[in-house]
Amino acid sequence: MHGIFIANGPDFESQGQLDEISITDIMPTVLSAHGVAVPTDVDGEVLSIVSESNGTQEPITRATSRDNSSGETVENRLKQLGYME
Repeated sequence: MHGIFIANGPDFESQGQLDEISITDIMPTVLSAHGVAVPTDVDGEVLSIVSESNGTQEPITRATSRDNSSGETVENRLKQLGYME
């Protein structure tokens, strides 16, 4: 029910203790701090401690996240290792 979230570094502004935050705010905050646009279907908000917002992006779907060429590469490597025929 209770927890602690500590952030430090050049991507975060020092603001001391924040009011209550939700656990769902952590993922979009970390994404934004790492320069990644937050998908619009993500629950939670980027906390005000992030110095620069990277905006939003369309939700990531299974079809857009899959790269067929990398799947073939993995399959070839598994065949070379003897895990597949």
